[in-house]
Amino acid sequence: MYVRQYFLEANGIPLSQIIYVNFEDERLLEMTAEDLNLILEIGLEISEADIKPYLFLDEIQNINGWEKSFAELQNLSQNLYRITD
Repeated sequence: MYVRQYFLEANGIPLSQIIYVNFEDERLLEMTAEDLNLILEIGLEISEADIKPYLFLDEIQNINGWEKSFAELQNLSQNLYRITD
């Protein structure tokens, strides 16, 4: 995953366009599938409004009902990566 982020940076993608979220983070343990939209909203605020960010969602399967939100995020993100062990 970090190799992909490095590749993006090396090819001129600014860090503001790369969003990584680790769903094993204790601060996100109570997150719901509905909350996943907040990630995209925050990412769009941070990044340039006319460019869709790259989203790296690590251990997203820890969120109940993630599949539907993931499908919706795929439509809104330039590139969406699901990372699992």
